[in-house]
This record gives sequence, C-alpha cells and structure tokens, in this order.
Amino acid sequence: MTREEANFFYNKIMREHKGESLRVLMRELVIHDRFFLLTRVLHRIDADNDWVYARTREVEADPDSFLDLWAREHYKSSIITFAGSIQEICKDREITIGIFSYNRAIARAFLKQIMVEFENNETLKWLFPEIFWQDPKKDAKKYGFPWSAMDGIRVKREGNPKEQTVEAWGVIEAQPTALAIDTPVLTTKGWKNHGDLKPGDYVYDSKGKPVEVIYNTGVMNNKDCRLVTFNDTKIIAGADHLWAVDKTFCPRIKGKQAAKWKFIERVIMRTDELPFKRPENGKYRMPRTPVLNLSKKDLLLDPYILGLWLGDGTSGQNMYTTADNETLDEFRKCGFTPILKQDRG
Repeated sequence: MTREEANFFYNKIMREHKGESLRVLMRELVIHDRFFLLTRVLHRIDADNDWVYARTREVEADPDSFLDLWAREHYKSSIITFAGSIQEICKDREITIGIFSYNRAIARAFLKQIMVEFENNETLKWLFPEIFWQDPKKDAKKYGFPWSAMDGIRVKREGNPKEQTVEAWGVIEAQPTALAIDTPVLTTKGWKNHGDLKPGDYVYDSKGKPVEVIYNTGVMNNKDCRLVTFNDTKIIAGADHLWAVDKTFCPRIKGKQAAKWKFIERVIMRTDELPFKRPENGKYRMPRTPVLNLSKKDLLLDPYILGLWLGDGTSGQNMYTTADNETLDEFRKCGFTPILKQDRG
C-alpha cells in the first residue's frame, strides 16, 4: 500500500464511521499503524510524506534489535521516540519506557514532548480513556503520582511499579562520579574548584590533552562520601565515584623482591572498592599524572634552564651546581654554552 492509498483508506474510515464505531476502528489503527498515529492522531502534518511513510513501515516490520543511524532532521526521534513510545503505551499501559540521551537535559526534552501531548491531545484521551488522564497535571498528582519532565510521567495503571511510565535519563549523569565541590581541578586557565567548573571550561584528560567541559550535574546533596587518603594528598569523593587504578606486581627472584614493579592491568573501581591493604606481592596505584600537552609559546628563558637554576642555582648569579653531564647536554640544546668552573672544595 502506498502513502496515497493509506491516506485514502484513512479518509474513508473517518468519513463513513462516527461515534463508538469510529473510536473502535481508530484505536486499532493507533495500535497497529504508526503512520496513522503520527499524522492523524498526533496531528504531525509535516510527517505526511513518502520518506516518513516508508520509515514507519520499516520500523513496524522489525522494531527491535537495531541501532538506528539516520541523518539529522530525518524524523527518527519523531517516529521512534515520540510516536513509538505513545504507541507502546497504547498497547500496554503497564509498560515502563526509559528515554536515554547523552545528558538528562536532552532526554527530558523528548519526555516533555510526550508529556505535553498527553496533556493537550483530546483525541488520545477520547480513544483511550482507561489510559490517559483527563487533566494529567491535576489527576496524576491527586493519586500521588509524578507528572513532570524531571520526575517522569505515569498514566493510569492497574499495577503499582516504582518506575514511572516514561522516565528521562542522561548517560553522563548515570555515571557514578562525585567529588567535593572544593576539590582543585587544573584547567587551561589555571586552578578551579570542582564545583565551579562550567560548560566551556577546558580540563586535562588522562593523556594530558585539553578536553571541554560540556555539562555540570550540579551539587549532589546528602551524597554518601568517603575521605580517600593517598601518600601525598586527601580527597573527599562519593562512595560510588569511579577511579582508574593500576594493578602492579613485583616478582620475587631467588627469594628477593625485584627492584621494579610490573604493570598488570588497569581496572575501574568504586571508592568503596579501593583496597585498604596491598594484595599479596602486588600493589594498586593511581595512574601517573600525565605530562600536559600545552601549546608552544615564546618565553624569555627556556623552562628547563629555569628549572635548573631554581633547583640548584645561585640566587645572586647566573650559575647553577651540577655533577651531571646530562644536564649540560640539555643546557647546550637550549642554545647556551656553559662555562665550567671547578668546585674549590
């Protein structure tokens, strides 16, 4: 059946049937025909085109076990997330649907679209009075059920599961990460408190490269936290904060412990899983702080030379003390010719 033939069929039904007879037929079409639902009940006139018609038939024919990759502005969200969620609820009001996106704000936008449709679409309420509230904002709350993009929405159900009918969640918020808001974090513009980071800031990743902050979940009140003590610092973190941890091993050779620790693997642990004691013949360590990949700048003095002078230099003269020929080689690479003076001692 072509789109033109489908529309002819819809018009014929709407013209020849009235009242309860029309309601029964439209209920069946809503449950089994997503194109009818989208264009006639949800009033998406813009979706009445051959592309959307073909895609609705494609999705209906084999709806599950696919990762749908469509170009932007090609109705994937309208057909699958919007109309698809509504159709599934019309089929089974006991269903629970989770809308996931990169962050929760994006997911809530899709939930809000569905929520507004349930509030204002009188056709849906007429077709499925056993499912949809007449005045959702008032009726749902009357029975103690949530009705918001933040908390989710619940239609009329026979059961009473703890999950709402539709909920919205973000992938990055679902990751259990939480540090004290005054934890210092190095950005490309200097140090900032963790709680002061905002979208547009740049911090450094595990390879020392700048990465942009694109979202901040805000302050998490009443979070279960732990004080994590390292050999050089202390950090307050959530009990379920995720840590990258290196597991190392130091073999024994002829009864003696080898000088070097060998890297075994990098694992992800929650704060509460961090070991209080080292494993037998092994040790967990935090990965080494990476060398920062900073942009090159013209400076009055090479940082290596400055470091030599600050570490072993003479404050009143352009001199430093060393017994290491390697530092002299680096000195020359920086464009300087060292003048050696023997220690009088």
